[in-house]
Amino acid sequence: MNIDMLKHIGFSLVRLITVLVIAAVVFYFGIVIGYSVIGSGKASEIMNAAAWKNFFSLFG
Repeated sequence: MNIDMLKHIGFSLVRLITVLVIAAVVFYFGIVIGYSVIGSGKASEIMNAAAWKNFFSLFG
């Protein structure tokens, strides 16, 4: 492998990780807004396991 190929692979990995981090942040803010604003719950409760069990019991 030459240096250009390694640079391309590194850039691609950085781009992939950046997209995944941005997607996780958007997902988190989406569930917080959905749970606290639309669902009238507390934003701090979104990380509670009981809230997720309730969610999966409704849709699972």
